[in-house]
Amino acid sequence: MLEFSGQCLRNTYSHLTELDSAKGNYKGAYENHKLYIFYRDSLDNEQTRKKIIQNQMTYDFEKKEAVANAEYKKEIENQQALAEEKSRKQNVVTLFVVIGLLLVLVFAGFILRSLRVTRKQKQIIEIKSRVTEQQKIIIEEKNKDITDSINYAKRIQEAKLPKKDEIYSSLPQSFVLFKPKDIVSGDFYFFQKNDEANDEILEFVKFF
Repeated sequence: MLEFSGQCLRNTYSHLTELDSAKGNYKGAYENHKLYIFYRDSLDNEQTRKKIIQNQMTYDFEKKEAVANAEYKKEIENQQALAEEKSRKQNVVTLFVVIGLLLVLVFAGFILRSLRVTRKQKQIIEIKSRVTEQQKIIIEEKNKDITDSINYAKRIQEAKLPKKDEIYSSLPQSFVLFKPKDIVSGDFYFFQKNDEANDEILEFVKFF
């Protein structure tokens, strides 16, 4: 409003200056011209002041806006940094979880493999034990058969050997040393009494 009235006064004194100059009233034209200059300069100063104020306000606003933008940008960067840090931690946790699961799977596989190997070894041992038991039974049966056969051979051998009483009655000062190493001896001894000779001829033969 003040600026508008100032402009009106400036324009009025400008027209008055022109009228006084046209009428030849140079003194009035001079006074009106000074007033015109005064209001013109006043208006220019006011405009300059307003422009300065406006520029200052614009500068302050831009400064505040720049500060706000910087703070906003910094806040965004902080949030991004926090988000990246959170994501990195989550990735680390996920990595550890995956590694842990892999280790568990490997350990479980190792245990399962060990159990299979142990079960297989147990089955092999059981089979070998059964085979060994069967072989033991077979060997015992064969040993019994062999022992029975040897005992039978011993009885045959004892039946074939001469009676010691006959030898001792004919040869009182004699003795028989017969100690087989095993059940059956590989040696035989024979005794025969010959009554046809004048003297008793005793034959004692030992075969090896």
